[in-house]
Amino acid sequence: MKNFIRHKYKRGTTFIEVLLYIALLSIVLIFITDIILQTLSFMIEARNISYLDSDSRFINTKIRNDIRRADSISTPQTVGQTTSSIGFVYEGENYSYSLNNGALEITDPNGTYRINSDQTTVSGFSVQNASYDVGSPTLNFSIVLQSRTVSSSISQININFTVNTRQ
Repeated sequence: MKNFIRHKYKRGTTFIEVLLYIALLSIVLIFITDIILQTLSFMIEARNISYLDSDSRFINTKIRNDIRRADSISTPQTVGQTTSSIGFVYEGENYSYSLNNGALEITDPNGTYRINSDQTTVSGFSVQNASYDVGSPTLNFSIVLQSRTVSSSISQININFTVNTRQ
């Protein structure tokens, strides 16, 4: 009788039980991995939208401020003319905005600088002189800003605005 009792308590787990534990653990790990991947995807999406939003606001504000303080507009000169760059004079110095390989750049007396971040590209930049014969020059801007990450659901933003120079 003692041998039977000892044998009963020394019994270990069976191969079937080990397989069952591994299967349950695998299912739990699959769910956890899926949740982590969805969270990472959401973070990337939010970051891309943030880059687009931040760049669009910065570009809009920078151009508006520069054009409002400009003494004169050199490009586009004629009413109705549309160009892919803009030139203006401020305090006797020449400035310009232009598109170069997906980067919106400003050239000032100190050099050329990229306006949009490395996380976005500018795929379209046009400026139309919409001035009337009388009054301060009026410019219509159309800018297409794209995310460098293709997986984003919002991959581009179209920025359209009008700016008048001061008189």
